[in-house]
This record gives sequence, C-alpha cells and structure tokens, in this order.
Amino acid sequence: MKREDYPRHNFHSYVQLHKATAADELRPVMNYIHFKNGYAYATNAHILVKAKIEDISSLDFDEIQLLEGKAISAQNFKEMLKHNWIKVTEKGIVSQGEKEKEITYLFADMDNIGHAPDFERVLNTEQKVMMDKIAFKPQLFKSLYDALGCDRQNGIR
Repeated sequence: MKREDYPRHNFHSYVQLHKATAADELRPVMNYIHFKNGYAYATNAHILVKAKIEDISSLDFDEIQLLEGKAISAQNFKEMLKHNWIKVTEKGIVSQGEKEKEITYLFADMDNIGHAPDFERVLNTEQKVMMDKIAFKPQLFKSLYDALGCDRQNGIR
C-alpha cells in the first residue's frame, strides 16, 4: 500500500472513542481504548462502546492483527486522530501528519495499568434479568453519541 494512494489511513476522525473512557486515577485501565478480537472497546464504567475496527478505520488486516490484546491511552488516541496517516507496529502506533515528524504512541504496559474488564461478559445477551424499572442518565447518551461519531441527521455513521 502506497501512502499517496490513501488520503487518510487512520481511524475515522468522527470516531471519538476517547470520549467514552474515564479519567479515573483509581482505575487506570478505564483510561484506555482496548483492542480484542477485531474490536475496539472503550468504557468509563457507566457506558461501554464496542466497535468493529474494520468499520471505524482504514487499517488493513495485518494492522488490525497487530492491535490484538493491546491498549492505547485515550489521550494518545485523541491526538492520533489529528493525523492523516498511521502505521501500527508491535510497540505502538506511529502517526504522521502532512509535514510533521513521526510520533510514536506506545501501547500500554498492561502490567502497570491492570487488566481490561471482560467486555464480552458485560455484553452477554444470554443473561436475562427481570427489572421493575430502568433509569437513564441523559449525559451518558451524550457520551455514547460523541464516542460513536453520530450526527443529528443520520444517526450513527
């Protein structure tokens, strides 16, 4: 793949997964976007976003495989979105804009931040729970709206 053949090789700029993470020093694992089984996961313990990487990026199969089991900080993800071109490596994501120097955003050391929650267990549709009532916090919908890159006319892209 030649760089000049693709005007943008990155996660789609409207996908703001970093907005679904927490800024919690007591639970640092929630400050990261996690990659597992071809999906990106972001959570703040109140909402959980699961997005198929091939749907939210222009990354190729090999790059998606390199993301497996890795995590990147929400702040680095946010900064990375500003660039047109990224390359996934074993150690992190190398990012470069039009006339800028390369920047490497290192993957998290999982031993230091703790292990990611079992996202699929949280999303398990097999478990059925009866509830008398359910309540929603509107600001959580706003976080989901922002994280998934929704627009007012068409909903989720």
